[in-house]
Amino acid sequence: PAFIIDIAKKRIETSARLIGEIVERKRADERLKRYHGHLEELVRERTEELYISEERFRTAFEHAAIGKAFVNLDGAFLQVNPLLCNILGYTEKELCSKTFQDITHPDDLEADLGMVKQLLAGEIENYDLEKRYYNKDGDEVWVLLSASLVRNNKGKPLHFIAEIQDINERKKAEEAIN
Repeated sequence: PAFIIDIAKKRIETSARLIGEIVERKRADERLKRYHGHLEELVRERTEELYISEERFRTAFEHAAIGKAFVNLDGAFLQVNPLLCNILGYTEKELCSKTFQDITHPDDLEADLGMVKQLLAGEIENYDLEKRYYNKDGDEVWVLLSASLVRNNKGKPLHFIAEIQDINERKKAEEAIN
């Protein structure tokens, strides 16, 4: 009888321990479910914030009163806004198949490339340059280019930002005066 009591005590202890573990697992599951729900809500909020931010940026880019472009480190247009397309007479697809070197007047290319090298070397933060592009019809278009370089958080160059104003009429007026 004593050994039966010992066996019964051990079974009760084992059962109690197992019940305790099950209760603790259920509590942990409930905590995980609450935490998961909280994380899902945070993700929803951040996703909405990101969407709003991206929409604000896209709208500002597309409706800017100045030509804008993102240009890769080799000079290829990555993204252009409608006003830049209008200034140069290209569709977005056509312009994004070109580099700025393709459409820059040969007499202005060296100065532009020199400024690009200074940006990449970290010697300057940005630059302004009056230069000529060739539009889709092959005509010269005078612009004021303002360019800067975007770097990642480690300082690695990612792409250029170009802002382009059409100064063609001003240049024609200056020529007429001279």
